[in-house]
Amino acid sequence: MEMTDEVMEIKPFIEPSKNFLIKGRKSSHTILNFWRWAYSGLLQNITRGVLAEYIVAWALELDRIPRQPWDAFDLKTKDGRRIEVKSSAYVQAWESKRPNPQFIIKPRKTWESNGLTKEAEFNADIYVLCYLKEKDLTKINPMNLDQWMFWIFSRAEIINLLQGKASISVAALQNKKLDAIKFEKLKVIFYKKQ
Repeated sequence: MEMTDEVMEIKPFIEPSKNFLIKGRKSSHTILNFWRWAYSGLLQNITRGVLAEYIVAWALELDRIPRQPWDAFDLKTKDGRRIEVKSSAYVQAWESKRPNPQFIIKPRKTWESNGLTKEAEFNADIYVLCYLKEKDLTKINPMNLDQWMFWIFSRAEIINLLQGKASISVAALQNKKLDAIKFEKLKVIFYKKQ
């Protein structure tokens, strides 16, 4: 092992080949080993949610900087619009007897320099709901973008849809005849939304 006094540089992205260090020497394990270990379970709710954020960031060309998990919203456009990305799936990582895919969307308090805000608010301007629709466990692949459906709503539209509730189901969206869009149309439809 090569001896190094390497310090972690603050860069937008870590290179996949970046080695862990043990007693000042590069180990055989890289950050890619960690990513594989931590994020291979794409059907897990938390990981699927991060994947959905990435898919939306990719579609909107906002994937050039790493995500900021503690912001009051998930993404921000170059023109300043704040985006909240919500994810749901028919197939779960655990056995579900009666799947009822839904999106939990509710006002939240946010962190400021002196602590939490006093009032909970809807903190995004635009809400993107991402639904992994494949129902067959033997065919589901979260990396197949043809298996995803998306809905885009303004803050006013999402508040109106929720009608004071903290969630909305995929069935409710479909019953309201709200057309879902495919990945290829996400950017065009998003930038038409006011």
